Amino acid sequence: CSYDQGSQMANCAVCLQPSEEAVTLPCCGREGSSMVYCRSCLEIICQHFGRCPSCRQRLRMDSGVVHIENRQQCFMCRGMHVLEGGRCAACNFGRTLSIRYECNRCHQIQPIPHPMYRSQRGPREYSNWSWACHRGCNDYTHWRIIPQDASQVPEADCPESWGRREDWLLELHRP
Repeated sequence: CSYDQGSQMANCAVCLQPSEEAVTLPCCGREGSSMVYCRSCLEIICQHFGRCPSCRQRLRMDSGVVHIENRQQCFMCRGMHVLEGGRCAACNFGRTLSIRYECNRCHQIQPIPHPMYRSQRGPREYSNWSWACHRGCNDYTHWRIIPQDASQVPEADCPESWGRREDWLLELHRP
């Protein structure tokens, strides 16, 4: 979207301040829409949240212009994401790790090129996300990181719910 230079004063939907340069967003703003934003609020929305406050569409701002992020299906995790090389950022990151996970149904172990640990509430719990099991049950199941590979979880990427890294690493290696 770009700024509507010919518009009258309109109040920003976030800060409620009048703005001569009120903007509708490209995702859900229609011509004549009362849902408009000032430049200051748009910069904050795009920089800190990255999503439209109304429809949750991913947004980014380049040189004062708001663009909709082009989301497509990741060929690895099948989620709708902004892709790089056919994969989402999480799958690209997961491919740099060699982490193996245990299937909650057949208990077989397989490498998964996605940081499944991000959806585990604790290091011994199974993830909320599903992935295809190619080792035993051949179904979409839930997974948990195996204790031998837990030390590969980057400290900055460890789920906050797991607590201190030193504590959960010790806990995982206890019988």
